[in-house]
Amino acid sequence: MFLTDITIGQSLLYSIVAIAGVFLILLIIVLCVNILSLIKFNDDGTPKNKKAEPAQTSAPVANSVNPALVEADDDMMAAVLVASIDFYNETKQNVRCVSVKQIN
Repeated sequence: MFLTDITIGQSLLYSIVAIAGVFLILLIIVLCVNILSLIKFNDDGTPKNKKAEPAQTSAPVANSVNPALVEADDDMMAAVLVASIDFYNETKQNVRCVSVKQIN
């Protein structure tokens, strides 16, 4: 049972209404995401109500790069990375490598 009495004008109207409906739904989704992005959440999903704590200051770091570090081999770089990751996993603090010294 097919409908043979639908004209091209009616089919265009149906298509336009369907496309407009899709864009309306997309607009609603975008607005909901924008509203939710304004609300800041903690890691556990609860909204943040406290004011931001001041950032901790770190020790001053020299801007120059140690020439020995530039010429280091891959094993030395891997050792520095492993030590940095291990330090972060134990202390949960940011890691900054200031200098590297090779021990023979």
